[in-house]
Amino acid sequence: MVKVCRESVLHKGKFYKQGEQLPALPEEDEARLISQGICVPVEKGKKPKGEKQTAEDGPNTSMESAQ
Repeated sequence: MVKVCRESVLHKGKFYKQGEQLPALPEEDEARLISQGICVPVEKGKKPKGEKQTAEDGPNTSMESAQ
């Protein structure tokens, strides 16, 4: 997966803003976009900024821990 690092990129008739991920592309296309400075690779295993935390990820807010 790659993420747009320029102001906007047109891909298959849709504009992608800076920071948005492009849909899955063949490896050679991703390599070309990265080498041209249009996109940057997305690290696998990291959550996108907008993704909400799960109960396991968030802080413990139970009343028992406050005492």
